Amino acid sequence: GLHVLDMGVSAHQNGSSIWVLPQDRTIYNRPTRSLRLQAMYEHYLEWGKENKVGSISDPWKVEMVKPKSHSFACLRGNVKAGEQRWIVYFVFAVLSALPHRTPLMDLMLATYAALVDFDMVCRRAGRVFTPAELTQFQEAGELFCVGYNALAVHCQQTGLRLFKVVPKHHMLTHIIWISGRRPIPGRSTITST
Repeated sequence: GLHVLDMGVSAHQNGSSIWVLPQDRTIYNRPTRSLRLQAMYEHYLEWGKENKVGSISDPWKVEMVKPKSHSFACLRGNVKAGEQRWIVYFVFAVLSALPHRTPLMDLMLATYAALVDFDMVCRRAGRVFTPAELTQFQEAGELFCVGYNALAVHCQQTGLRLFKVVPKHHMLTHIIWISGRRPIPGRSTITST
């Protein structure tokens, strides 16, 4: 389930966020978006050392995340699933620390907060959720999906090619709600294409 999230969903969420945050010069005070993106990556490297992130991908460049006329923002390049999850925590930390946020950034923060809660319950839980863990997993997962959808709708209405909804989002909703059912013997694997 988490691989669907890390590679299918987070690549679009993180790419969009890494595109949005350097727009604001008050966050990374450099004259161009490219230099602000470089400053954000340097901040990520420092944060990664403090938080003991294992391998870190190559520097982020504008062409790695920039939305194009035919595609949406997405974190492309050599970014593995585990690192996508670390980037979620990094962006959440950046958004949380901002003294002033735009309405889009407030929505991004709420969406990242739900995703962090979702991930934390997965990290703490054993192979089978307790009833309390299942409730937290489902509530945080639903909040994330609703928040991400609101981001996608906002961006569509404003003409931004950000926060693309992909089939993995639909798969994630199935994972969230099927997880509360007993698996059928021999058919307990959830797969996606």
